[in-house]
Amino acid sequence: MNPPRLLSSRPAALLPPALLLLCLGLWAVDVFIWDEWIIWVHVLEKLNHGLFGLADLAAQQNEQRNLAARLAGLALMPAFGLNRLPECLLNVLLAGACALLAVRLFRLTSRGRAEPPVLAFSLLAFSLLQWETFSVGINSSVLLPVLGVWAGAAVAAAGPPTPGRLAALVLTGLAPSFSFVNGLFFWPCLWPLLLFRAENRSQRLLTLLAWPLLGALVWAAYFAGYQSPAHHPSALSAFWPPWRLPAYVLAYLGGALAGDRNLLVPAMLAGAFSLSALAALLRAAFRAGRDGLDRAAPWLPVIGFSLCSALATAVGRGGFGPGQALESRYATFSGALWMSLAALWVLFGADLSERAARLLRRGLLCCLGLFLLSSVLAAVVLRDHAPRQERAREELFRLTDADALRPVFPDPAYVAAKLPLFLERRLGPYRFLRPFGDYARIDGPAGEFTVEPALGMEGRLGGFRVSGRLEGRARPTVLIAAGERVVGVARGGADGSFELFLPDTALAAGPATLTAFALEDGGRALRPLGPKDGAAVVNRPRPAVFHVDEKFLAG
Repeated sequence: MNPPRLLSSRPAALLPPALLLLCLGLWAVDVFIWDEWIIWVHVLEKLNHGLFGLADLAAQQNEQRNLAARLAGLALMPAFGLNRLPECLLNVLLAGACALLAVRLFRLTSRGRAEPPVLAFSLLAFSLLQWETFSVGINSSVLLPVLGVWAGAAVAAAGPPTPGRLAALVLTGLAPSFSFVNGLFFWPCLWPLLLFRAENRSQRLLTLLAWPLLGALVWAAYFAGYQSPAHHPSALSAFWPPWRLPAYVLAYLGGALAGDRNLLVPAMLAGAFSLSALAALLRAAFRAGRDGLDRAAPWLPVIGFSLCSALATAVGRGGFGPGQALESRYATFSGALWMSLAALWVLFGADLSERAARLLRRGLLCCLGLFLLSSVLAAVVLRDHAPRQERAREELFRLTDADALRPVFPDPAYVAAKLPLFLERRLGPYRFLRPFGDYARIDGPAGEFTVEPALGMEGRLGGFRVSGRLEGRARPTVLIAAGERVVGVARGGADGSFELFLPDTALAAGPATLTAFALEDGGRALRPLGPKDGAAVVNRPRPAVFHVDEKFLAG
């Protein structure tokens, strides 16, 4: 059947990405968030020691290997210096590719009998419930497995599993498999479709033997040297009490429509409805005979991917409770199921009994209402995160208030200690800087500064307190240097005063002379601060223990 005219309207399908881009433009903040700190600290440490290799592109972080995130960040680094916003835009483009592949798959399976429900595809692909996926740069690793299974289904549906098509599918599945752990489901989820599409004995034999062997090799490579996160609950905790696992799975599946933890029960009901609708539509496809199976089969890998993701996450994280299933990034995975349901409804809705069709329509209308309500709530959450992240970004130029940094990483001492890695390469918050020798010099002191030994980040780090004042200059930017190397960057207030905690990791051990310069002339020149000869210090590095795993207890 043809969907309602609005559902197949291409102009209407442009509204969800436009709204998403508007929200990101208003509230996405260019600052590293949580896992991003750990991932890029490890990359920069390896680069500094000349040890970064191919294996480090897919190094384990939590359960994931984040290949896509590292590839995207490194590719964009020369042009954008780890600015997070271009990577957020890349995430939106990846979501758009998923929607386009869904349209392509629909055209392959409908054979011209119906128009694709492009508005449904767009609403789910660009959903604001995925605000975390879109507003955190490294989440290209979240989107790539979804994109991979959509691409794999489209390639597999286009023809029989010839050696060339299998080779294309292998290339399609490699990067997703080493990005997010559920990317591994690409291999088992596509296998039944490949067998179904085989047209002769040689193709069936090739698919029966080669595909699972290749998949097993990828799985083995992924888990080579893998360490199960010790801070995660035992998998057995997901099975007790007995309701915990099914509750988590249902909430996970319904999370594409209800992402607020206050809507846990509606999310579970939506998840239950999705399974009921899926069963009814697949039954209609089966009753339609071979033609129905031909049209339904290409959607099963995508559906299987969402179901496998839900079950695997429930086993791994069910001990956190079903509310954790409503994490924003999980809506990216469960959304693929709902996109498939929209397609199956258009393909097979006319084959349902009158009663089943009526119930399905009513259920879908309820789900739409829940989705719209949750979208508004998700936009509010994104808006409310922005001021805290903006404050954290500004705090990177002071490092005097540990609490201000906690919204972007739960261990502020780790952030402060590792910032010199980014400063050395002028990345992230420091990408606006030039090489120190490229600045013009302006005579005459801009003000005065002082340095004194201090403990920072709630007493956990050793270092120095650098403070001063620039007369007649509001919100100045001040560079702290040791010789010809910038070791700290401070930003002052409206009265021209500034204060910066300089961690001991910014300096080599032993004596050093610190100088300070005000950034002037549109960021092209430096004016010194007194004293003229700088401030002599002796750096005695203080060992510190960082807590980089405890954050995952929150999911």
